[in-house]
Amino acid sequence: MLHARLPPFVRDHYECHEWKHASAILTQDFPAEWNDLIDLLTTFRLRKSWITKGG
Repeated sequence: MLHARLPPFVRDHYECHEWKHASAILTQDFPAEWNDLIDLLTTFRLRKSWITKGG
């Protein structure tokens, strides 16, 4: 069920696991928080160069 709730970008770029139907609870009882999580996962980027490039 989790993968059906996730946009393709999130499914393709993250390893996602369901724990005790958390996505069902979030989507039904806390839709604003679910949308915040999805927005974060689709827009946030952590570039390797940001970490490996010196000072």
